[in-house]
Amino acid sequence: MMKSITAATALCAATGLASAGGIEIAGIGGGLLMQSKDLSSLAFDTGGGQPEFNTTDLAEIHADINADISTDGCVTFILADVNVGGTTKLAFLALVDEETGVSGGGVDSSIYMTTTGNGSNLEWINDNGSDITGSLGSTFDGDFEWISAGRGDAFAWSNLVAGDVLNFRFEEVFGALATANGLSSPEFQFLSWDGSDWVRVFGSGAGAGGKYTFTSNDQFGFSATVIPLPMPALLGIAGLGLAYAARRRIAR
Repeated sequence: MMKSITAATALCAATGLASAGGIEIAGIGGGLLMQSKDLSSLAFDTGGGQPEFNTTDLAEIHADINADISTDGCVTFILADVNVGGTTKLAFLALVDEETGVSGGGVDSSIYMTTTGNGSNLEWINDNGSDITGSLGSTFDGDFEWISAGRGDAFAWSNLVAGDVLNFRFEEVFGALATANGLSSPEFQFLSWDGSDWVRVFGSGAGAGGKYTFTSNDQFGFSATVIPLPMPALLGIAGLGLAYAARRRIAR
């Protein structure tokens, strides 16, 4: 069952709500609430002595979300409290399509992502093709390439503290590994934990069911600033693609 909540309702519901983390995303689209859920028992795995974002972790995160909202065919953004070396840290996760842990068929989809954090943030990558690479220590980019029949990808920034700024930008890919093979329009959804359920949050500019889609330049992006608690987390979806020249990526 899909649960959703409009901006006005979310802000009312936020009053007095205890949460470990909040984030404010600047741009158009109105104010949205985004609260974190404690997923420290699911991510990130430390069984091998070092934290890692493995497929089991990713499948368990999706299973947790899917109890309330489907992640299939979407890029899903959540805020969560995670385990980093035995310490709970705040993280912002971008989940590219659903991960069930069961693959069927070959890689058939891709989407380009670039993201920037700061020197104190830790990056976490789950990528079938290992194409997401870093530069300058705080910027990561590349093409996620995944199997739409159950094997998605993901990226996360953790160790977030108040004042940290994050940026994300996605570009649609066309060709043999077209984004549309794995994602359905509208492609992007933002979820919040309301204390008992995951809910989809949205404001003006959202499409069907409160999801967001690519701009006319085939891009979608936003910037985020971590805010102190117990302030509500206000979210505005920014079409950062408007600031970039149109560029259609062709899958090789």
